[in-house]
Amino acid sequence: MRSWYYFKDGKRFGPVSEDELIGMMRSGELSSDVYVWTRGMRDWVVAHEVKDLVPEDFLPPPVGLVSFSSMRVRPWVRFFARMLDILLFSSFLGFMLFYFFPSFFDWVTYSVSDTLLGFLVVFVFVFIEPLMLVLWGATPGKALLGIRLGCVDGSRFSYLGCLRRSFWVWVRGLGLGLPVVCLVAFFMAYRCLRREGVTSWDRDYGFFVLHSRVGFLRGVVVVLIFVVFFYIMVFEGR
Repeated sequence: MRSWYYFKDGKRFGPVSEDELIGMMRSGELSSDVYVWTRGMRDWVVAHEVKDLVPEDFLPPPVGLVSFSSMRVRPWVRFFARMLDILLFSSFLGFMLFYFFPSFFDWVTYSVSDTLLGFLVVFVFVFIEPLMLVLWGATPGKALLGIRLGCVDGSRFSYLGCLRRSFWVWVRGLGLGLPVVCLVAFFMAYRCLRREGVTSWDRDYGFFVLHSRVGFLRGVVVVLIFVVFFYIMVFEGR
């Protein structure tokens, strides 16, 4: 009988026997949407997608089921999730400065160039993202776009480990937020992800990324956020 590993709450568990795994699903400890892996599999897959693993009478009806794909590579989803995080963080930071330090906010607004301001915001976010991952296990952009991040060794997130990842995302994926450089960096990261199925920062620091279906409602929320930001930048900035 096969031995299985499963992924739950950001950690890898196992090995457990197939009977134990099915028993945990029947007891409600695990759902049929849990990611599982056994020897011979290339990637982690959702339990209910494995033939004969989950009894048919245990499977929920398909309507409304949130199904996860098997280790899909979605560079554009990851890109928009990060841009969403940066936009939300920059808005929050701007509000805090405006409310608590209005004089400093005015100085930054009128004295600092847009390029330098963008560089500083993205740099500060490098230190904020790891805190979100440690506290919540995700960022707003990742949560909205169905991105789940985990450690390959099954350990919990550490601030230092996530900081290393965020730093190299900033360097290799965003090109330090500098014009032109960021386009080159994004193209190289995109090509690496498409070719190897993993980004250099995830491979080097032991992370993996899973994607779920975004869904209509979350998709609408994301589109509305970007539309609002675009309107503010284009029309209110005149």
